[in-house]
Amino acid sequence: MTFDDIRPFIRGASQFNWNWDNVDFTVAYDCRIFAILSGEAKLYCEDGIYHMKQGGTAFFNTAQPYRFRMYDPELPFRLLCINLDLTRSRTDVERFVQPSLQYQFNPAHIIDKIELPELVHPIIITDDCGLCDKVSEIFSEYHGSSPHSQLRMSLLATDYLISALRLSEGGSPRSAKLIESIKGYIHTHYSNKVTNEIIADELGYHPYYIARLFKSRTGVSLHRYLLEYRLQTAYQLLTICDRPIEDIAAECGFSSAAHLATAFKRKYQRSPSELRMM
Repeated sequence: MTFDDIRPFIRGASQFNWNWDNVDFTVAYDCRIFAILSGEAKLYCEDGIYHMKQGGTAFFNTAQPYRFRMYDPELPFRLLCINLDLTRSRTDVERFVQPSLQYQFNPAHIIDKIELPELVHPIIITDDCGLCDKVSEIFSEYHGSSPHSQLRMSLLATDYLISALRLSEGGSPRSAKLIESIKGYIHTHYSNKVTNEIIADELGYHPYYIARLFKSRTGVSLHRYLLEYRLQTAYQLLTICDRPIEDIAAECGFSSAAHLATAFKRKYQRSPSELRMM
């Protein structure tokens, strides 16, 4: 199954004030879409902490933990919640299914577990980009009495997911800032060991999330970008100084001069030694 095959089934739609502050994370047995109607809170999830305010939305796939924490418990934090599956294989489960705290969560009770690369991590949109209106339409349709409402809700949910994915992977200011932070880390630490896990730990994100985001925004993988930056730096050093190739290889993060030579020749069609003789 691919993302293009989804056909969401809407199981519930509610509007309420979030007025509890769990220490543990909440985990749901189906998917969740949250839309913030008023107030502010921190949203904790696996790839970071987000400042949620009016107009923001969040999507959590089945079994993805989340936790809201209000900045001021005295002020209302109101939101919409849509309960859904990504397919219609379990339309027999019609009623809202209560989520669990993480330590009580039982994976055997998951209703319809669909794993897609695009939805491995939560989709968090902190800015008011019009997505809250899409969620409100789903809510209104669920509580209305129009014919073919389940079909329309499915289309609205699909539209929401596509729009949220495009914003999170392509155009949001938060994503652009994160891409620049990733590049900045590489430009500063290219001499050392650099992996997706190391960058993710430094920036406070999940390794898969930053790898997916970087590839979607730049068109190249993190590994490829790092290698290209190291090779470009080595090329510059080889042409402006007479330091030993072994030293340049080490400074640019290569394990040996031979390792540098192999990658260098593949990119520039000549070895470091041949470049210096030109």
